[in-house]
Amino acid sequence: MRKKLTAVISNYAPRGQQDLNRLVSQIENLVDKVLIVINDDNCTQSRFQNDGHLTITRANLGMNIGAWSEAIQYCDSDSHVIFLQDECTLVDSDFVNAYTKKFADEKVGMIGESLNLKWNLPWEQIRESSLNYKLPYNNNTLCNRVDLYLSCFQAWGIRPGLNGLHLRSLVWAFSAKAIQVIKNFPCGLTKEECIAAEIGVCKLVNQLGFEFTQSSEKPFAFFEHSEWEKHGFHKKLK
Repeated sequence: MRKKLTAVISNYAPRGQQDLNRLVSQIENLVDKVLIVINDDNCTQSRFQNDGHLTITRANLGMNIGAWSEAIQYCDSDSHVIFLQDECTLVDSDFVNAYTKKFADEKVGMIGESLNLKWNLPWEQIRESSLNYKLPYNNNTLCNRVDLYLSCFQAWGIRPGLNGLHLRSLVWAFSAKAIQVIKNFPCGLTKEECIAAEIGVCKLVNQLGFEFTQSSEKPFAFFEHSEWEKHGFHKKLK
């Protein structure tokens, strides 16, 4: 008997619910449970509604990772969990079987659709690369990305590991065992802190003794994302 699979879908209220409703309709009959989390700029106190699927409307903190984290406590303890941005589109309904097979290896704690290979470098090499641009931070003082990210990791109790390789937070799935150990994701308060959280969650998975991996040899094998090219090297040109 296979493990249950819960799907958590994040939505940003100003974009409306067309993408959300489309994705729910694509996957609701393939998974055991669907949770929806809506980030709303005007929300001051979380609201809960259950019209077949539990929907949580919350303050817009931590972007999609913050939304996903909010739902963990409502996921069954014996269920694998897949987290999706509502801009995703299902392209292969066999994702449940594929993810479940990977999680049969207890070393695998996290699966995603797109590895960010540009960051698969030692931190010191990233520090010397074009990825490490400066940005305004704290009263417009300048800070480089590596120092900012490493400081976030330290505040969150996450070891950075040897390199910056990570899974993009477009689709993340966690084994039941891993998500119960993680309990919640770090919450960034700015865009750059949210990128730090994206990397940091992958490093936390390693720190807890699990591995993270891409769902297939090629990116976006089971879900595509409206902003990203299928090859996964960069976003679509606007």
